[in-house]
Amino acid sequence: MVLLAMVDADYRFSYVNIGSYGKQSDGGIFSACSLGKALGINALNLPQDSSIDGANALGPMPYVIVADEAFPLQRHVMRPYPGASATPEIDAYNYRHSQARRVVENAFGILAERWRVFHTKISVKPETVEKVVMATTILHNMLQRQGGGVAEPGEMAESAQQAASLLPIPRVGNRGTDEALNIRANFARYFVENPLPWQENYIRRGLRN
Repeated sequence: MVLLAMVDADYRFSYVNIGSYGKQSDGGIFSACSLGKALGINALNLPQDSSIDGANALGPMPYVIVADEAFPLQRHVMRPYPGASATPEIDAYNYRHSQARRVVENAFGILAERWRVFHTKISVKPETVEKVVMATTILHNMLQRQGGGVAEPGEMAESAQQAASLLPIPRVGNRGTDEALNIRANFARYFVENPLPWQENYIRRGLRN
């Protein structure tokens, strides 16, 4: 079964879809779920596009969901550039994208650390799995609102990787619309022109590895 989820900056689950089966891609499940459909018809009540501080030349930019390679590139859904390093813009974008996605990895790490059921195969009926996942994500959000942390960020991500019940979905090819490609290119341009103090060193280290 596939757990499709969206998290906020405070490691809380803001959307959870459970029940689809593993032979489907995340992208296919996403397009068919209520969140994907709402995005497709612009019915999610997202904030209006706005300019990034110090980057007015880019014009108003949309608010976006940071996703991995299993999801389609859309106006409000950004995925990393595919393949190896090609340009400074692509390197900068992929680095900043991966940093943002660590919030997602850490959220799943906290979930798995709190509820050890995710560290082993869940051998129950599918409908029971749905109840387990929904119950644990709801309780997780309650604990997060109370400010309860369980591990350091690196340990959270490691816990998610070790969770036997939380496995990644394979990557899928997707080019995206011209509009979505331009939006990602504008983010890439911004990340090059407004780098983090340590950004270049981390990118170079990653290229050497």
